[in-house]
Amino acid sequence: MSIFLINRFSLVSALILLTSSHLIANLPALAQSSISNTSGIREAYPENLPGYIIAQSRYAFTVTYIYSGTRNIKLKSVATGNEFDVYYASPIEPEVGDIITVIIENDRWITLINERTGKSSAVTSARRL
Repeated sequence: MSIFLINRFSLVSALILLTSSHLIANLPALAQSSISNTSGIREAYPENLPGYIIAQSRYAFTVTYIYSGTRNIKLKSVATGNEFDVYYASPIEPEVGDIITVIIENDRWITLINERTGKSSAVTSARRL
């Protein structure tokens, strides 16, 4: 693997980590929480948390094939090597080799984000190959 690809992968991994770190804390709950000590640190209590929490996960994939004439691409997981056939709703301008971030919620593929173009699209279907 070339140094350019390794550096690009490291940058994308860091960006994914930074963009998903906000999922750890529920900011509205923290805004409603009270300060319980003199240090000014806000603590969240169960009574301040909403009754539901949406857990979203982000995963990195590489585009391995683009089907012509359709919004359909083949993605390969960076972490596991598993391949998926994915259809999406709006143009994200993928090219073979692009890193695509996939947002998954409750085991459902929700959104694709092309890291090169910054464009995103809803996923209409995803199938493991």
